[in-house]
This record gives sequence, C-alpha cells and structure tokens, in this order.
Amino acid sequence: ATDNEGATGSASRSLEVIDDVIIIDPIVVNVSAPATALTGETVAISATASGGDGGIAQVEFFVDGASVGTDNSAPYGASWVATVGIHSITAVATDGASSSATSNPVSITVDEIIDPLLPPTISLSGPTSGTEGDVLTYTATVADADGTVVSVEFFLNGTSLGTDNSAPFSLDWTAVQGNQSITAKATDNDNLSSTSGAVLTQV
Repeated sequence: ATDNEGATGSASRSLEVIDDVIIIDPIVVNVSAPATALTGETVAISATASGGDGGIAQVEFFVDGASVGTDNSAPYGASWVATVGIHSITAVATDGASSSATSNPVSITVDEIIDPLLPPTISLSGPTSGTEGDVLTYTATVADADGTVVSVEFFLNGTSLGTDNSAPFSLDWTAVQGNQSITAKATDNDNLSSTSGAVLTQV
C-alpha cells in the first residue's frame, strides 16, 4: 500500500477455517428376557437401542451366539422357543452407517417340564353272595401309566385282610355271615395309591 507521500508498506492477516464438527451419539443397546422358562415355551426377548449415525436401522437378537430374529423398528423384539439349559441372550444394534454395538448378555435358565406322577388304577371283582365258611376269591385288576403296581391291600368293611405283593393280585377270604364290603387299595412304585370300588357280598 502507498500513502499520499509515496511511502509504501504491507500488512498480513491470517484466517483460521474451522470445519463443522458433527458429534454422533454412541449406539447404546440393552436386551431383556425372563430369567427362567420351561422347555417348549415361547420366550419374548426385547431390547432398547438409541444413538448411532442416522439412528438405529435394526436390532438382531442372539441366543448362545445364534441369531433368532431381527427387528427393524422400535419397539425391538424377537421370540425364541426355549430349550433345556442355561442360555446367554444378546442384542446387536446397527445404525444407518452400518456401525454396530452389542448389548451386555442376560442369562435365562430353562427347565424341563416334569409331568405329574399318576396314581395307579384298580378295579375289584368277586362273588356277591356266598355261604358262611366258603372260601371266596376276589381279584384286583390294576394298571399304572408311569410305573408299576407293587402291592394291593384288601379290606373287609375297612379292616385290612392282607396284602398281595405280586401279580395276579387276589385274596382268598373265608366268608362270615353278614352283608360284607370288600375293597382293595393299589400302591405303585412312587408310593401313590388308589382304592377300588366295593364288592358287596351277602353271606
């Protein structure tokens, strides 16, 4: 630059250009599931996810590292048919730029369904009449769906007459005068029992 007297000089000025900084929130994902289940049950798994570049594009769910489903929109969820054992469940959230994050695992314990024990069934057959002193035979027909019948006890008017521990289960009874009620109780290997209907015998 030159002034009115012909003197010259120069000056400099520096400019700093700062690019805009875009701060992207990190992907945060949390998974949840029941702590326990029974085998064969359908377990609902859910997750919350936020952050990321362009938002969350999908959440994929894993059980023991194997994918069980993907959800592309909130609320994020998947289902899994439970199998026996202790399992680890995770969720992987992926954003619009294909970056991903994995949740902390949660554990689920799946127990086997145990069918309830079944008592034996029993029916009793025998004569409905007789003469005092006759030896009358009563026979019990038994079955047990989940085991075996180990004994059958016979009763006269509620009083035990004896127990038979092997098939065929039967009782020989010497008749005494009166209207008598004979019943039998079967017991299985699980110590469950059932009582037959009565055979009414007139002597």
